[in-house]
Amino acid sequence: MLRYRADARTLAFVAFYYALLATEWRWAHGWFVVPLVIATCMISWICAVVTHNTLHSPVFKNRTANRVFQIALTCAYGFPVSEYVPGRDTSPVMKARLLRISITVTVTCGLFRKPFSFSATRS
Repeated sequence: MLRYRADARTLAFVAFYYALLATEWRWAHGWFVVPLVIATCMISWICAVVTHNTLHSPVFKNRTANRVFQIALTCAYGFPVSEYVPGRDTSPVMKARLLRISITVTVTCGLFRKPFSFSATRS
């Protein structure tokens, strides 16, 4: 089911986040709120890292399970996780990498006196 055994830790962090939210919703009164909010801030940061890592390396072998996990991460993160993939592909950094590839290939082909220019940009 999981791609790697270490992904169990990822699931544990997300489960802990939701358990912490349920605890805050039910029993957060008075001074007890402060440590819970601090813990929520820390685990929210970890959930953001989990979201980032999950997009690079899916947690499950099954595609449907990964989609369901992305929905859980969307609720934990507060922003649609699936929006990152197209945004990452059209970011200025990615465009700079593609331009660098294009320039390298053009210069290399120019050294060999071939009238060939390769453009790696996407539309």
